[in-house]
Amino acid sequence: MAYIPSIGRGRNIIQKIQETNPSIIYNIEETDEEILFEFKYVNSDKIIPLLKPRTNGANISPFSSKNLPRNDEYRIPDEALGEYKGIIQNIPQNKLLSINVIQNSFIKSLASKKHPLSEIKADMRLKGLRGKEYIHSIGKWDKYIKYLKENLYGNN
Repeated sequence: MAYIPSIGRGRNIIQKIQETNPSIIYNIEETDEEILFEFKYVNSDKIIPLLKPRTNGANISPFSSKNLPRNDEYRIPDEALGEYKGIIQNIPQNKLLSINVIQNSFIKSLASKKHPLSEIKADMRLKGLRGKEYIHSIGKWDKYIKYLKENLYGNN
């Protein structure tokens, strides 16, 4: 379903859609201030560009994974999180960004031909988990901790 809060803009969009393919929208409802119409999800790739969705913010796409809901119910156990915090607590302030780079690098290292990176990222989005939570949820926490130590401190 599409909601357009302006009648003029709504009529223009409906007219453009009906010029190219009149059968992809249905149940057009026009009030005195807005227009609603329905379409099948299969046709969304044709309709969404005509709707020109926009957001307020710095270059945030309305389709960005940052707009997806987060799973706040998944918690990494305290002993595992304590081990992680013990590793990163002595990192200098200027190297804190490298932790995120290492985490992303580890997630990329999980990719294979059978499970490409795009599939891993889609699974993360589907589960609503951030990097650390996802790594823990798939049972790779010990490997990640070892990887983190090696990349932060070298092969000590």
